[in-house]
Amino acid sequence: MERKKKIIIGAAMAALVLLIIGVNIYKNSGEKGIPVEAFQVKKKNLEQVVLASGKVEVQDKQEYTAQVAATVTKIYVSTGDRVKAGQLLMQLDTAQLERQLKQDQANLRVQEANLAKARSGARSQVIEQDRANLKKAETAFQNARAAFERTNQLFQAGAVSQESLENAKLNYVTAEAEYRSAQKRLEMDLAGESGPELAALEAQVQQAKVAVELTEDLIAKASVRAGMDGIVLSVDVEEGSYAAIGAPLISIGNPQRLIVKSEVSESDSGNLRVGQPVTITAAAAEGAVYKGKVAMVSPVAVTKLKDQAEQTNVEITVEITEFDSKLKPGYSVDLNITTASLKGVTVIPYEAIIEKGHNRFVFVINDNHRVSLRKVETGVGNELYLHVKKGLRPGDSIVVNPPENLKDKDVVDVRENTASAAKEKTND
Repeated sequence: MERKKKIIIGAAMAALVLLIIGVNIYKNSGEKGIPVEAFQVKKKNLEQVVLASGKVEVQDKQEYTAQVAATVTKIYVSTGDRVKAGQLLMQLDTAQLERQLKQDQANLRVQEANLAKARSGARSQVIEQDRANLKKAETAFQNARAAFERTNQLFQAGAVSQESLENAKLNYVTAEAEYRSAQKRLEMDLAGESGPELAALEAQVQQAKVAVELTEDLIAKASVRAGMDGIVLSVDVEEGSYAAIGAPLISIGNPQRLIVKSEVSESDSGNLRVGQPVTITAAAAEGAVYKGKVAMVSPVAVTKLKDQAEQTNVEITVEITEFDSKLKPGYSVDLNITTASLKGVTVIPYEAIIEKGHNRFVFVINDNHRVSLRKVETGVGNELYLHVKKGLRPGDSIVVNPPENLKDKDVVDVRENTASAAKEKTND
């Protein structure tokens, strides 16, 4: 009887366990999952790019402006013409400058004549005065020497005092110094040394020479000549028009070397390096794709006011390395700068990332349709995908655009991710 009772109790307990398991199975099978979109982690080639725009320019370019204010009398070339270094491109009127040159040359001749006359007259007068001064100084020197010798004899005889001897010696030394100075002055004037008046006249002659040289230089600048071999890019004036000083006249350049000057944001500039490849497209050259490379990244950033807000950008220069005749200077172009290129790396869409502080996480969908929050380490990315260095493997299924109420270990109901599928198809 006791044994039968134990069997009944054991059977009841087993039935209870089965009932609990059944209830849980029923409960789980009936639990509604949170609707989510999924993405299957895969490997792809990934390129990180910086987008920019600019205008095509000629790298080797020379722009000529008016160096004199004058009328354009003759233009010898047209836009598109090939020119050689030294070739005359344009002529400005020099009639007024020619008249000015004649006046400057006449003034120079007058100043040179005045100087020659002054040198001739002044030199003879100065030398005559120098000789008179020398004769006077020589007489004074001889008298002072004789007086000193006589006083010295008297001092030896005890007839005069020591003070008298010293005074006689001082007069003798002073007279000798004045005599030597007069000799030197005569020698200098005989050698052609001029006085202050002659120096002033010499300065006037020099000024007149400079005036002639300046006018001759302006006349030469009125003839605009090519400084290099190239093609005429633009002619900015017409014959008969008046050109003020600094007005643009003409520009030439070498169209075989083209560049694009552009700007990128300060955040993008940190990824740019000289030599990085660039893909170039232009609306005016539909269907054509050109190649280039980053030639310069400015070492400084420039802050400008745009739409009432400050923008800090960095100037860059792109050299176009492969192009055809469809691409012309002045065209607007779009730049696609490749800053990183990875082959066969694990990628996920940005929409799967959850930011928490300085860390990044994703929801991984497990086989039982429950999600687990997993930390990932990411690298470079482009406008569509992000490289995952650690935390995921190809084939993992992750949640894209996770709902705000989604938590770790929640059950999910995976829906078709039409947006990701369309993006994937477009990217491929």
